Amino acid sequence: MDQQLESIKKLAQYVKASFVWCNLSFGELWYLTQTPETEQEKELCKGHTLNFYGIALQYVIVMEYAKMLEEKYSENEKQKNKNVGSIIRLNEEVKKFFGSDFQKALINDKILDELKTSKFYEKLRNLRDKKFGHIDADYSVNPLSIKGFSGNEIDECKRHLMLILQALNNCLEMFDHALIEKIPNRDNRTANFIRYHSKYQKYYHDNFVKAHNEGYGLS
Repeated sequence: MDQQLESIKKLAQYVKASFVWCNLSFGELWYLTQTPETEQEKELCKGHTLNFYGIALQYVIVMEYAKMLEEKYSENEKQKNKNVGSIIRLNEEVKKFFGSDFQKALINDKILDELKTSKFYEKLRNLRDKKFGHIDADYSVNPLSIKGFSGNEIDECKRHLMLILQALNNCLEMFDHALIEKIPNRDNRTANFIRYHSKYQKYYHDNFVKAHNEGYGLS
């Protein structure tokens, strides 16, 4: 019994790790897309470095999100180490172990069903299966052809992460534990970089042009 409980707790750690990775990446993408207000900030975010960073962030979000919503694993002994980051698997294991004591089982089933039947899940799972985790012949071979999330999709991603966190914490309650996370992640260093670096670039450009016009430019 104790060994089974420890096994479930270990599954919870895998799900927590995937959630933290996903939310951290989502937080970075949130600041990258929501911070730019001035033309200088928008141009900075369109540049190669931050544009590529945004693509990489979206890749992580898709992969970790799909991992958490992976289907239930086979109970075959050879499959027991698969899909260990799945909130769906964790939820099933908690239900089996605690039975009727897991009073939020129906709430979790409803949450997970809502996620798995959503258009947002369908889009991200399709990206994972056909472009990121594998590659289908009907997808572009241009590595930078990934279309960024729309504003509505970013809002939907936030909503889905909040639902996953709720389901995860419903499971963790059975161990007198909880994962405390802000959604999106509140590390605003990227937002500060965008604001201050765009001002620095403008200051540098304006003063370079001024120096050049006054005869101090490079010969």
